[in-house]
Amino acid sequence: MFDFLKLKSEISSVAGKVRGLRAEAEKLKRQREDLATAPATKEDTIRLMLAQIDEAAARYPARLRAAIDHNTTCGQPSNIGSNGRPNPVGIFTAREHQTIPPSIFDVQDCLCFVLQGQLKPVIELALKDTPWPDGAQPVEGRAAALEKLDREIANLDAEETNLRQAAAAAGVVI
Repeated sequence: MFDFLKLKSEISSVAGKVRGLRAEAEKLKRQREDLATAPATKEDTIRLMLAQIDEAAARYPARLRAAIDHNTTCGQPSNIGSNGRPNPVGIFTAREHQTIPPSIFDVQDCLCFVLQGQLKPVIELALKDTPWPDGAQPVEGRAAALEKLDREIANLDAEETNLRQAAAAAGVVI
Protein backbone atom coordinates (compact mmCIF):
# COMPACT_ATOMS: atom_id res chain seq x y z
CA MET A 1 0.00 0.00 0.00
CA PHE A 2 1.15 3.54 -0.77
CA ASP A 3 2.51 5.45 2.21
CA PHE A 4 0.61 8.75 2.12
CA LEU A 5 2.02 9.80 5.48
CA LYS A 6 5.53 9.65 4.05
CA LEU A 7 4.38 11.74 1.04
CA LYS A 8 2.75 14.25 3.35
CA SER A 9 5.93 14.38 5.42
CA GLU A 10 8.08 15.00 2.32
CA ILE A 11 5.77 17.78 1.11
CA SER A 12 5.83 19.35 4.59
CA SER A 13 9.61 19.09 4.59
CA VAL A 14 9.87 20.91 1.25
CA ALA A 15 7.36 23.52 2.38
CA GLY A 16 9.40 24.03 5.55
CA LYS A 17 12.55 24.41 3.48
CA VAL A 18 10.80 27.05 1.30
CA ARG A 19 9.64 28.92 4.42
CA GLY A 20 13.14 28.74 5.85
CA LEU A 21 14.68 30.09 2.64
CA ARG A 22 12.14 32.92 2.52
CA ALA A 23 12.73 33.77 6.20
CA GLU A 24 16.51 33.82 5.70
CA ALA A 25 16.13 36.01 2.59
CA GLU A 26 13.89 38.44 4.48
CA LYS A 27 16.39 38.59 7.34
CA LEU A 28 19.20 39.39 4.89
CA LYS A 29 17.02 42.00 3.14
CA ARG A 30 16.47 43.75 6.47
CA GLN A 31 20.22 43.62 7.18
CA ARG A 32 20.89 45.02 3.73
CA GLU A 33 18.40 47.86 4.19
CA ASP A 34 19.86 48.69 7.61
CA LEU A 35 23.38 48.78 6.16
CA ALA A 36 22.37 50.76 3.06
CA THR A 37 20.58 53.45 5.09
CA ALA A 38 22.86 53.55 8.13
CA PRO A 39 24.47 56.90 8.86
CA ALA A 40 28.20 57.13 8.33
CA THR A 41 30.46 56.99 11.36
CA LYS A 42 31.58 60.20 12.98
CA GLU A 43 35.12 59.59 11.72
CA ASP A 44 33.91 59.13 8.13
CA THR A 45 31.87 62.31 8.37
CA ILE A 46 34.82 64.26 9.74
CA ARG A 47 36.95 63.02 6.83
CA LEU A 48 34.22 64.09 4.39
CA MET A 49 33.92 67.56 5.91
CA LEU A 50 37.70 68.09 5.92
CA ALA A 51 37.86 66.95 2.28
CA GLN A 52 35.11 69.44 1.40
CA ILE A 53 37.14 72.24 2.99
CA ASP A 54 40.17 71.20 0.93
CA GLU A 55 38.12 71.04 -2.29
CA ALA A 56 36.53 74.44 -1.72
CA ALA A 57 39.91 75.97 -0.86
CA ALA A 58 41.46 74.46 -4.00
CA ARG A 59 38.85 76.19 -6.21
CA TYR A 60 39.52 79.66 -4.83
CA PRO A 61 42.89 80.61 -6.43
CA ALA A 62 41.64 80.06 -9.99
CA ARG A 63 38.46 81.98 -9.23
CA LEU A 64 40.42 84.84 -7.73
CA ARG A 65 42.67 84.88 -10.80
CA ALA A 66 39.57 85.03 -13.06
CA ALA A 67 38.19 87.95 -10.99
CA ILE A 68 41.49 89.78 -11.27
CA ASP A 69 41.61 89.23 -15.03
CA HIS A 70 38.02 90.38 -15.40
CA ASN A 71 38.29 93.55 -13.33
CA THR A 72 41.88 94.78 -13.81
CA THR A 73 44.42 95.50 -16.49
CA CYS A 74 48.09 95.84 -15.60
CA GLY A 75 47.18 96.09 -11.91
CA GLN A 76 44.67 98.92 -12.43
CA PRO A 77 40.87 98.74 -12.24
CA SER A 78 39.53 98.33 -15.75
CA ASN A 79 35.90 97.33 -15.42
CA ILE A 80 33.63 100.29 -14.68
CA GLY A 81 30.29 99.51 -13.06
CA SER A 82 26.93 101.14 -13.76
CA ASN A 83 27.60 103.59 -10.92
CA GLY A 84 30.62 104.98 -12.76
CA ARG A 85 33.11 103.53 -10.29
CA PRO A 86 35.52 100.68 -10.96
CA ASN A 87 34.20 97.24 -10.03
CA PRO A 88 36.22 95.67 -7.24
CA VAL A 89 37.94 92.35 -7.74
CA GLY A 90 35.56 90.80 -5.22
CA ILE A 91 38.03 88.97 -3.03
CA PHE A 92 35.32 87.27 -0.97
CA THR A 93 33.03 86.70 -3.93
CA ALA A 94 35.53 85.50 -6.55
CA ARG A 95 33.60 83.14 -8.77
CA GLU A 96 33.99 80.97 -11.81
CA HIS A 97 31.82 83.09 -14.12
CA GLN A 98 32.20 86.80 -13.50
CA THR A 99 28.92 87.69 -15.21
CA ILE A 100 26.88 85.60 -12.77
CA PRO A 101 26.13 87.15 -9.36
CA PRO A 102 28.09 85.59 -6.48
CA SER A 103 26.51 82.95 -4.30
CA ILE A 104 27.08 81.74 -0.77
CA PHE A 105 29.23 78.97 -2.26
CA ASP A 106 31.64 81.54 -3.68
CA VAL A 107 32.01 83.09 -0.23
CA GLN A 108 32.41 79.59 1.23
CA ASP A 109 35.27 78.80 -1.17
CA CYS A 110 37.04 82.00 -0.17
CA LEU A 111 36.60 81.40 3.54
CA CYS A 112 37.79 77.79 3.20
CA PHE A 113 40.92 79.03 1.44
CA VAL A 114 41.64 81.89 3.83
CA LEU A 115 40.72 80.03 7.02
CA GLN A 116 41.61 76.48 6.03
CA GLY A 117 44.06 75.97 8.89
CA GLN A 118 41.59 77.32 11.45
CA LEU A 119 38.46 75.67 10.03
CA LYS A 120 39.67 72.09 10.05
CA PRO A 121 40.33 71.82 13.80
CA VAL A 122 37.11 73.68 14.60
CA ILE A 123 34.99 71.41 12.39
CA GLU A 124 36.70 68.35 13.85
CA LEU A 125 36.10 69.56 17.41
CA ALA A 126 32.47 70.46 16.69
CA LEU A 127 31.71 67.03 15.27
CA LYS A 128 33.61 65.13 17.97
CA ASP A 129 31.43 66.78 20.63
CA THR A 130 28.21 66.19 18.70
CA PRO A 131 25.96 63.26 19.67
CA TRP A 132 25.90 60.69 16.87
CA PRO A 133 23.03 58.51 15.63
CA ASP A 134 22.93 54.90 16.71
CA GLY A 135 23.74 52.28 14.12
CA ALA A 136 26.39 54.30 12.30
CA GLN A 137 28.39 52.14 9.91
CA PRO A 138 31.79 52.77 8.29
CA VAL A 139 31.73 53.82 4.66
CA GLU A 140 34.76 51.69 3.83
CA GLY A 141 33.69 48.19 2.86
CA ARG A 142 30.00 49.05 2.81
CA ALA A 143 29.62 48.63 -0.96
CA ALA A 144 31.31 45.22 -0.84
CA ALA A 145 29.10 44.12 2.07
CA LEU A 146 25.99 45.23 0.19
CA GLU A 147 27.08 43.31 -2.92
CA LYS A 148 27.68 40.20 -0.80
CA LEU A 149 24.22 40.50 0.77
CA ASP A 150 22.68 41.00 -2.69
CA ARG A 151 24.34 37.78 -3.93
CA GLU A 152 23.21 35.81 -0.87
CA ILE A 153 19.63 37.10 -1.24
CA ALA A 154 19.62 36.27 -4.96
CA ASN A 155 20.89 32.74 -4.23
CA LEU A 156 18.21 32.17 -1.59
CA ASP A 157 15.48 33.53 -3.89
CA ALA A 158 16.72 31.32 -6.75
CA GLU A 159 16.78 28.25 -4.49
CA GLU A 160 13.22 28.98 -3.33
CA THR A 161 12.07 29.43 -6.93
CA ASN A 162 13.72 26.15 -7.96
CA LEU A 163 12.03 24.24 -5.14
CA ARG A 164 8.63 25.74 -5.99
CA GLN A 165 9.08 24.96 -9.69
CA ALA A 166 10.18 21.39 -8.97
CA ALA A 167 7.18 20.90 -6.70
CA ALA A 168 4.85 22.43 -9.30
CA ALA A 169 6.27 20.14 -11.97
CA ALA A 170 5.33 17.21 -9.73
CA GLY A 171 1.83 18.65 -9.28
CA VAL A 172 2.39 19.91 -5.76
CA VAL A 173 1.66 23.51 -4.88
CA ILE A 174 3.76 24.92 -2.06
